[in-house]
Amino acid sequence: MKLTLFLLSLCFSAHVFSQSILKGKVTDSNNQPLPGVMVYGDESAVTQTNPDGSYQLKLKEGKWRITFRLLGFLANTHSI
Repeated sequence: MKLTLFLLSLCFSAHVFSQSILKGKVTDSNNQPLPGVMVYGDESAVTQTNPDGSYQLKLKEGKWRITFRLLGFLANTHSI
């Protein structure tokens, strides 16, 4: 059985000094929050989901590949 991460509320917010904040919530296939998921934009843009599965990641403007990793789940990468 393959487990995958699902992303909800993936959005960009205000541009400040050529940066954006990516906000979202990571849940499992049963829509339960996943705390402790590592969220990678690049080496300098890394964060971890909080207990309710939410995260914020500051990114420079442009195109990104965002990767989500949690032990026991398949890594999931999205282009934004």
